[in-house]
Amino acid sequence: MRAAPSAVLPPLTSMAMPLFTFTEQRAHPIDYIAPNHLSSTHPNSIFTQFTIATRWREDGVALALNDRNLKERSATGEHDTEIDPADLGAVLREHFGLDLPAQDLVVLSGALRR
Repeated sequence: MRAAPSAVLPPLTSMAMPLFTFTEQRAHPIDYIAPNHLSSTHPNSIFTQFTIATRWREDGVALALNDRNLKERSATGEHDTEIDPADLGAVLREHFGLDLPAQDLVVLSGALRR
């Protein structure tokens, strides 16, 4: 039987489930290798259907990118911005610290949904 999570981070989007949980229980490779492969390759996985990035900034702001929607959530409220596919590289670099090669940005930008 698995131990109850010691910490649960709330979802950054309107999804009804937490995106991450943390426990003190030791994890073995079999616990994460197969689930990671499935969630990163299966055609029905949200991670193959959408461009997704999340980050908690040091100032307490939670950032979530779901395709063209950039959500910023803080103690004072939420702000949504629809990004232009041409700006995806700048958004990933400035908000998430990700500097992707141009060929990867072309693929991701072309896959963004409204």
